[in-house]
Amino acid sequence: MVQPTTGSSSDPAQIVRQVGGTAGSCSYGQLRAVVAEAGEGIAAAAPWLYGWARQRSYMHRILWVFQLILAIVFLGQGILKFAAPDNLPEAMSWLYDMSPGLKALVGVAELAAAIGLILPAVTRIRPELVVWAAAGLVVTMVGAAVWHAGRDEMALIPGNLILAAMAAFVGYGRWKLAPLTSARPQSLEGRV
Repeated sequence: MVQPTTGSSSDPAQIVRQVGGTAGSCSYGQLRAVVAEAGEGIAAAAPWLYGWARQRSYMHRILWVFQLILAIVFLGQGILKFAAPDNLPEAMSWLYDMSPGLKALVGVAELAAAIGLILPAVTRIRPELVVWAAAGLVVTMVGAAVWHAGRDEMALIPGNLILAAMAAFVGYGRWKLAPLTSARPQSLEGRV
């Protein structure tokens, strides 16, 4: 990352290049540091940058809430596919009618998605996997809606579609609205 210098340009494109190279890679804190370093001229010339960075910060929080909700739901559902008790409520009795192979396939997909929504985002190692985990959940929930429709269980379909919509929002949000950046290894220069 290029370090800002005193008296930097007030050109918004130059500011964005200073904080990380692309508009999608700078955080609100990085932006504030560059503006503070460069002086009041930049804040006056490009006030929209503050709003843009703050909006990205709110979107990150909203996406994290959705990711956590989805991860908790699908972690529980995935475990339930492998360890279903004998006394499930009537609304979940469909679980007993699933074949063992389908139950295992769906359980593994839900557990993998729950892990994929959180682990890459927390570690910042391959954070693009969050998008793929969310896409996998969309496919899984659309498949669940089709399966329930085939069994004439129409009351369960709205829940599947709501979860699919939440997963689609997370996928699109982490792809376009507020993508996560990878953890970059620190340079070893100057540490010898």
